[in-house]
Parts: sequence; structure tokens; C-alpha cells
Amino acid sequence: MQRAVTASGSPNDGPVNLSVCIGPRINTGPGPDDDALRERMRELARKHRRFGSPRLHALLRREELVVNHKRTERIYRQEGLAFEERKGGGASLSSGWRCRGNKAP
Repeated sequence: MQRAVTASGSPNDGPVNLSVCIGPRINTGPGPDDDALRERMRELARKHRRFGSPRLHALLRREELVVNHKRTERIYRQEGLAFEERKGGGASLSSGWRCRGNKAP
């Protein structure tokens, strides 16, 4: 897409040939320190199994390894570090009044 920009900003002056080309974004691949960041994220995830990406991001930020939370979340997903959510089982003891031998009213 190209945009024509006028010198004074009014459409009556006619467009000055200052065109801006906006093309597709080029993916240049992982950054130079992505490998170190990935390795440290794996270490922290092994040590703190229940930490999610926001908590890992806070730890990495304290170590000054990362600034952008979106980058942390992307690597977290790519490395498969997300823990499995607990699946609901049977009735809990507090809600199951029949489990204690009580009769219905």
C-alpha cells in the first residue's frame, strides 16, 4: 500500500511524491540471546513447576534477561512449559453431605 503525503497537509496543493511502502513483515528468526533465555526459562520451570509465564517473566526480569512479556509468553508456549491443569474428579468432601453418613432432611 502506498500513501501520498502533501507538503502543507491540504489536498488542494497536490500530492508531493513522498510515498511510504508498507509491505509484509519479514521474520528474521530468533534473536541472538533467545537461546540463553530459553535455557534459563527451562531451568526455572523445572525448579518452579507451578509458575506460569507471568511469574517466570518476573523472575527473568529480576535477572535482567528479558523486558518484553509477549516474548516470554511466546517462548513459554513454544517450549511447552505450561503445566497441565487439574481435572475435576469426584465430589469434594465438603460438598458431599452423603459421604459422612448423614441422611437427607
